[in-house]
Amino acid sequence: MPSRELVRARANRRSFYRNDDFVRTRAAGAIDGTPSEPGPGTRTVVDTNSLLTIQGGDLFFSGNTGAWGDPGLWLGAMPRVVGLVFIDEFVMGSTGLAGHGFDTNQASSIASCDVRPLATNYLRAYEANAAQGMLHTHTPGETYGAAVALRDVGAYFFVRDGDIWRLGWIGDVYTWFGGAGTNEILYAAAVNYDADFMSVSYIRVAGKFWLPVPIVSDGFGDVPGAVDRSGNGYDGSHNSVGLDAFNGAHYDGEDSHSSLLTSGFSSRFDGATGTAIIRAKVTNLDMWSDGEDRYMFHIYSDADNGVRIFKGATANQIKYQIESGGVTEALSKAGVSETDWITLGATWNRSGTGLHAYYNGSDLGSPQAIANAWDGAGIASFIVGAKDLSPSEEWHGWLSDMIVTFGIEASSGDMSTVHSALEAGTLSRATLDGLFGEDMYVWYRLDESYHSDGEGHAEGVAETLGRGGDGERWDNHTFINNESGQFENRPAGELTSLSNGDFADWTGGNPDDWTVSESLPNSEVSEVADGEFCHGDGGNGACNLYANGAVPYIQQTVLTADKWYSVAFTLHGSCDGSLRVYETSDTGDLGAIDLSVSSIATYVLTGRADERYLRFTVTDTGDITIDDVVVKEIPMEQLFATHLYDTSDVYMMAAFTVTAQHPHVYSQFGFVMCLDDADNPSSFLIGYVDKAAGKAGVDKWIDGVSENLFDGSITYQDGGRLAMAKDGSRIWLHYEEAAGWSHVGDDTLSDPEIVDNKTHGLFSTHGAGDNQGTVQIDDYVAYPRGTDGEYGVIEDMAVGRTST
Repeated sequence: MPSRELVRARANRRSFYRNDDFVRTRAAGAIDGTPSEPGPGTRTVVDTNSLLTIQGGDLFFSGNTGAWGDPGLWLGAMPRVVGLVFIDEFVMGSTGLAGHGFDTNQASSIASCDVRPLATNYLRAYEANAAQGMLHTHTPGETYGAAVALRDVGAYFFVRDGDIWRLGWIGDVYTWFGGAGTNEILYAAAVNYDADFMSVSYIRVAGKFWLPVPIVSDGFGDVPGAVDRSGNGYDGSHNSVGLDAFNGAHYDGEDSHSSLLTSGFSSRFDGATGTAIIRAKVTNLDMWSDGEDRYMFHIYSDADNGVRIFKGATANQIKYQIESGGVTEALSKAGVSETDWITLGATWNRSGTGLHAYYNGSDLGSPQAIANAWDGAGIASFIVGAKDLSPSEEWHGWLSDMIVTFGIEASSGDMSTVHSALEAGTLSRATLDGLFGEDMYVWYRLDESYHSDGEGHAEGVAETLGRGGDGERWDNHTFINNESGQFENRPAGELTSLSNGDFADWTGGNPDDWTVSESLPNSEVSEVADGEFCHGDGGNGACNLYANGAVPYIQQTVLTADKWYSVAFTLHGSCDGSLRVYETSDTGDLGAIDLSVSSIATYVLTGRADERYLRFTVTDTGDITIDDVVVKEIPMEQLFATHLYDTSDVYMMAAFTVTAQHPHVYSQFGFVMCLDDADNPSSFLIGYVDKAAGKAGVDKWIDGVSENLFDGSITYQDGGRLAMAKDGSRIWLHYEEAAGWSHVGDDTLSDPEIVDNKTHGLFSTHGAGDNQGTVQIDDYVAYPRGTDGEYGVIEDMAVGRTST
């Protein structure tokens, strides 16, 4: 920390809006109305009990009256401007509350934005007299710096401890009284409430405007687009299609499809000769054997003329077909089980060798002659991700790079070139122009409007410091941009060993493969029919849990401690009481959750397992029927979307909403910090909110084993923001409730496996599967915490250095 003499010597060579070094000794009662030294500024003082003096180069508060701002000192007045920066240095006593920052008047507590030392040994941000986040720990008798940089709405709050300025909070509560841009008057203030003593070494308002620049800033505002990159301008449209960091569009197997038909495409498509190429990736391995036809694309004039590539109902098979004049020519590839990207292609030439099928750039051989001529009039539909516009036979997974030529049959060398370029991520319009000719094709990346690239942006200040971020996309496996302009996770998950989840098999009155606990006649597990059926109704295909003085349960050994799971099941209404779902004890993160509804609903729970058992039971008077239990493990790498930063100490904030149209989804969401390996995670921190459990907290994972650092009760609200920060060895977590920001907790850690890691980002279990709900993420920002000296510019402004 620079010496007081150095600070003052340099400050005197620099202009400030307001500046006071408290050079001349002044007795109590002799400060009000005097000029600040060396200035500019005039002091306004409230001090009814003569507790405020200037002595030894400090403004000294020797006690308090128990009233805000008495004693207090204000320097002003000055117009509010975005980027205006308040800086001071102070020492506090062992008890009490005080404030340092910008005020809108010259009396009482600070009404704009200030840093307040608390009696609880914290420094906390306040806006409009409302408590915001904790900034830093506070030790009475130690010297700290406080800085407040005004935003358009709210402020950035910084604390200096030793030589380091740290970003502690990003506020957005305080607004312009007269509306943005009006000439609101502010004052630089240091005031006491009930501190036993406080000294202030200097107060400055910097002579330049400044705001920090985020490392990453992503509003996820751009929605999917189907843009033709060939130059023809034959743009299409998406329907219920999401986007993710695979540079492809995500199709949910239900409603997702893309319509790429334009009049220009219809007039130029040639059913006699042509080429079609598409990239595809399945949601998971089970897709290849789900018994469904699922289309990558379909171009057709009518029922008798069309070109298509699709996954067949036969397991592990891809079909390539052209239908001309009512006659279908077909090729296929068997034994497909790839879960990564594949490049599929077809070429056709009726006057040549006919239909050729390609897999990852290689001709499958045995071309099929085309017997009939294409006799369709124009094109009726060009669909990606489904068979038709209904849609039907929908693709479930990702698609990208749909390429179709106009009257050009690509050679085997051309197909290999395109595949290699797609694999390397280097395919360009110039490459395709060289192969097929300018404007002789269409090329849809299917993600042209996807801009969730982590670019940072400086706010609108008079002096812009530049742009943060490196423009890289999110590193993740299953997160997508949705059509509403938010980010969400859709982990595929992997089926566990749970069996007889549909309760089709029963022996001796109990469901096969389930461990049953009952005590007749006071508790019973029995088979009933699907639907609104209760204890004693009879029938087949569902499981009823009945309690009348004793509690039954069913359970299976399907979990592994410290793995993440989604548990889906159908609750066929509540005849009485509530269902409880949890692990062997009710302490696991998968429960306990009490569920009671009056109609059939599908529930999805997600969480981290503590034990091996998954148990379903009821409350003391419960009469509940369940069915269709499906348990999936969510691989750890499917939980995160991250960037590699330049620092291990960051401040992150984002807004989270569990969509209201899916009320039966129970998910966890938040941040991952200090991740060791995005593809094989084993050591990291998770700061999370668990809506169903009504809590938030931080867990650390070391070599795949979890430990809770701290948690606390919160009240979830839609759009509530979570803020997480790491400051060397200390972790902080805050959650925004309807009543304001809640400090969930903070703690220290020193584990070498995580403390210096520089990969950070978002965490969400989602867990529901398509059309079963989602956690929507919006307005993500990440800033350096400052421990690597990123905010040295504040000290430059304080000591008067002209370079920033």
